[in-house]
Amino acid sequence: MVLIEAMSNGVPLIAFDCPRGPAEIIRHGQNGLLIPEGPTRRFGAALRRLVEDADLRERLGAQALRDAEATAEDLRMYRNVGSVLVHAIQHQPQIGPGPVLDKIAETTLAIKAHRGRLDAMCHAALDAARARALVASATHLWGKPFTLDPLVRSDGALFGWVVESAIGKGE
Repeated sequence: MVLIEAMSNGVPLIAFDCPRGPAEIIRHGQNGLLIPEGPTRRFGAALRRLVEDADLRERLGAQALRDAEATAEDLRMYRNVGSVLVHAIQHQPQIGPGPVLDKIAETTLAIKAHRGRLDAMCHAALDAARARALVASATHLWGKPFTLDPLVRSDGALFGWVVESAIGKGE
């Protein structure tokens, strides 16, 4: 979800191409950069490329925003599933059980596909070792301290990580 949030703000994406998650969202060279797994210096080099190349940053960011708008449609669909099913069930006496069961089956498939994408994104975001390596790489690259703070959902579950400059945070 962190990647989609960044996209919705027109931020170009950059992530390691780990087994699950980022490659489902990031289209390398179109809305962001996928970095092959390996040394964190590759990530730092790609990040430096985005910082130094304003045209690339703007092009990738603009496409990320367009992609986020398309993803928002999926999220709206997911949020409205309940009302769709309630409507179908309420009209069941007029239309019969067949169309209602078809709508439930269709909705179930959409939910499973969407849930799979969300799970993959969450697993990628929860990789603490990569997050710590990113902080070390950013600190080395810019010669400034960075912090790694957990992003926690309201239910207390770890959702991801926030990397930010430690300057002005008492460091």
